[in-house]
Amino acid sequence: LDAARALASVDSSTLSEDGKPSGHDSKNTGFCTHLAWRNTRYSGTPVLLIAASFQNGLAVFHAGLPVLSDKKNGTRPLPEPTSSSTLKESPRISPIVAKRWQGKHERSASSWIDFGPHVNPCLSILLHSGDGQECRFVVGSISIPMYRRGPMAKEKLLPFRIFSSTMLARDHHHHSPVALLPSAIPGTAISFAEGRVFHMKPYIPQDSSGTSVLSLWHPISTQSTGLTSIGDPLNQDAKSDKDGILHIFSSIQCERNKADSDGTVYDWSRPTRRYWICRTVAGDNKTCAVEEAKEEKTTSQFGDGETVLGGTSSEIMCEIYDESLVGLTPVRIVRCPGADLCAVLMRPSLCSKHGAKEGASLDATTVVFVDMTDSGSVIQTRDARDVVFVPSAPGDHPRGLLLAKDGLSLTYFHWDANERKCEMHKSYRPILGVEDDKDYVECKRLYVSSGASMTSLLVAATRLRDFKTVVISGELVDLTSIAPQEWADLLPNIKEGRAAWLESYEDLLTLVGLEGDDSGYRNFAVITSDRVLILSSAMEIAAECKTRVSSCSLAPLGAFAVGFVSNRKVRYLCCLDGDLSHGTIATLTARRGVVDPFLLLAIRQDRIIGTDEHKCTRLVELRQRVDHIFLPTATTKPALLLEPLVANAVTIGGNGSQSTPVLRSVIEKFGRIVALAHGENEGVGNLGSGLTTRVFQILGTYGLKHAAS
Repeated sequence: LDAARALASVDSSTLSEDGKPSGHDSKNTGFCTHLAWRNTRYSGTPVLLIAASFQNGLAVFHAGLPVLSDKKNGTRPLPEPTSSSTLKESPRISPIVAKRWQGKHERSASSWIDFGPHVNPCLSILLHSGDGQECRFVVGSISIPMYRRGPMAKEKLLPFRIFSSTMLARDHHHHSPVALLPSAIPGTAISFAEGRVFHMKPYIPQDSSGTSVLSLWHPISTQSTGLTSIGDPLNQDAKSDKDGILHIFSSIQCERNKADSDGTVYDWSRPTRRYWICRTVAGDNKTCAVEEAKEEKTTSQFGDGETVLGGTSSEIMCEIYDESLVGLTPVRIVRCPGADLCAVLMRPSLCSKHGAKEGASLDATTVVFVDMTDSGSVIQTRDARDVVFVPSAPGDHPRGLLLAKDGLSLTYFHWDANERKCEMHKSYRPILGVEDDKDYVECKRLYVSSGASMTSLLVAATRLRDFKTVVISGELVDLTSIAPQEWADLLPNIKEGRAAWLESYEDLLTLVGLEGDDSGYRNFAVITSDRVLILSSAMEIAAECKTRVSSCSLAPLGAFAVGFVSNRKVRYLCCLDGDLSHGTIATLTARRGVVDPFLLLAIRQDRIIGTDEHKCTRLVELRQRVDHIFLPTATTKPALLLEPLVANAVTIGGNGSQSTPVLRSVIEKFGRIVALAHGENEGVGNLGSGLTTRVFQILGTYGLKHAAS
């Protein structure tokens, strides 16, 4: 690993995130004082990255050996070294990152930090001064470019940009950290000093609540599928189960190419980043099963009707690629129900050229419309903060609303499939009743709730004087009355409408509608930076649970309950009283030393479907296809859903002692088998028993013990 030439060719760089000088140029990189391997646990063939920390510099290598061309086999490995081999004869690997720091330091150490599945590799660096009284803790990111339909030149160095820098002084109360240790905790470095081990998190001034950096860890998908109050599948984001759930998968890729110095040597290109839209289907019924199961003919033999349907399957739909997306990373994905169209919202990558100042914001800056009927090519990109699709009549063009990048205007659009672009129409202010004074609120997010041929628009906005977030619900509007020039009835009114205020600096991450009634009204489940909430249709908090989630996926469990993931557990929140308002559905298996975010894709009648694989690395050898990647399929975990569905059914009954048809139906479907010989509606058998202590506690508390007999 040879860094001398690369380090000598670069100018000294400041260690401050604001660009101010951090010392004089020592003109000397110094000795290498520490080496750190990047964790190779990611799916696919590993890209072996090693960070070499020098006294006054940093070099990052891709430790992949070159190969030689061979007329017979195409390529052959380098000859094995012998006892007579010299260093001059050994292949030299140059760094992909080379930095010289301003100032003079006694030693430095580094450790890799994982900020999320779609974030470029990040390093924490600890630099000690000569007097030992203070050290500097620095966190930066390697800016890996997007895949440009061809490998990057071998000689080109990748940028390394610092986004957090802190001086740590030693006194009699605090010990200066000695070195850094490998960390599996998201966004956190681990250091030790004089017998103590402690965590160190980067401080970013633009992200005072810490939510923006924390949200980078969350995987990205469309709305998860859930269950109705009587336990049937509920899919509000697609027309049927076969449409599945869309989610984002990313990969880091290197390719073999000829070295410029010698045409017989094939070396690795610089790493490039790729983003893919994937689809996962449940596979637990004939509608969405694999083809082999669909074609199987029924028989009159014993066991008929118990055919294995193939289980969960995942596939890549398309790549998100466009020249205008360089320096951007996905933050959300929105599906248009009933059409092969989706929108991917993107924001500047952490510490990219565009994100050096905006990288700590939760706001998207670009909307990418992707038509998946045409090999998934990106059709159109527009500068915008958010987008929602409004349901349209069968055969009509897909339509929706686009929020301007500054949040000041909301524009109606429809998607022209022939011209392959958005046709923009009339614009309005996104929120009515907002005055330009101290109570001014800025629109941040859009949500649409539809059902029973009605729809309503919900917006999330932030009051700038105290950074409080408010969720405002508009009135229900008949879908047939919405037209390109007549859609102002959708706009919510902050003074006259229904609104729910959150705490200061509490950021809203996601909002989904629960099962609605025949009139179109419904409750809503919300994830914020500090808790999970259920809001009533009147925008009042009906239930809450103080926790931080590992992903922003919410699966409805009827009209008054929702499933979510927190602390490696699939949990539920309902509208019962006290401690009965939340519980655990299943505990997820954690791999030793690995803390991956689990993306909850679906809660079905007897299983949970999700994935904790959201990225991979790949080395593309000669004559291998560059567009093939290793995509792990989603996993299926058995689950017993009686407890959350009973809690939801009791709430539907008004928390009273009278049994309801919904409660009886849930117990008949999901309750235990009471006799060996039973009819179709006596106990359920194939949906599991699910009888827990909490079920009896819920029924007993509300005077419904007879329902458990």
